[in-house]
Amino acid sequence: MAEEDDRYDDDGNEPETLESQLALARRKVAAPAILLIILGFIGIVLHIVGFVMTATNPTVFLDWYEVNVIGAFPAAMKEDLQDQFESTRDTMRLDSPLNLGYSIFGFACCLCMLLGGTSMKSLSNYKLAMFGSLCALVPMTICCFVSPLLGLWTTIILCQDPVLRGFRITRLSNPAGGGS
Repeated sequence: MAEEDDRYDDDGNEPETLESQLALARRKVAAPAILLIILGFIGIVLHIVGFVMTATNPTVFLDWYEVNVIGAFPAAMKEDLQDQFESTRDTMRLDSPLNLGYSIFGFACCLCMLLGGTSMKSLSNYKLAMFGSLCALVPMTICCFVSPLLGLWTTIILCQDPVLRGFRITRLSNPAGGGS
């Protein structure tokens, strides 16, 4: 009879198996991980398009602004707008140091989001998953309104006990490939 009592925890419930704990963790991370992967992938593609635009025509937005925005105002206002435009012309180029730094930082964040989402989905590397989640919190990446909300959601999910247990179980079952 003492052996039967050892199967139960303090509350009288049978303890969960490792497989059920792992399945629960996978269910909890499935949706946020997929969304993190999708958002990271879209961001990478758009940043690559931005890099191509920077290399081929760094004044594309500058030219559009000059024709469509300044050109739409009455002649009396055009001169003042043209003076303001000339003073900020260099910073509006896609190949300005500010824009290049922003693009490189955004590309790196999106790459971390993609890698973090794959680590989160496979429960393989907790640190990378958390870093990708934190990168999504940065509103400078693509979808600046959606990304921080997703980053907050994935951070909350990653801090839950069943998910932490899932990462731990995965790491302990594969010590060579872990990393969390």
